[in-house]
Amino acid sequence: MTQEQLLKMEHLKIAEVKPGMFVHIHAEEGYIITPWGENEDIKEYSGSTCMWMPIRDSYDDDYRTITQAEHEEFERRQREVIENEMNRQ
Repeated sequence: MTQEQLLKMEHLKIAEVKPGMFVHIHAEEGYIITPWGENEDIKEYSGSTCMWMPIRDSYDDDYRTITQAEHEEFERRQREVIENEMNRQ
């Protein structure tokens, strides 16, 4: 994902580059930023309302915004999978 794509994501209330310092993105109320994709292992899920990142032309992950409800569902599924694995040991 390019820096330009990152800064133009939907549902961001802050999308800025502080020259010589960092890139800052902050989701609108009710939204979460995540690099996690639907085809990835749910155990690897993470999401945040705010991210501070190094200044780069491109980033390894493809970030997106999701709703708070989606975030809560992904966390619930993640917790369930991890708990099931722990109970099998």
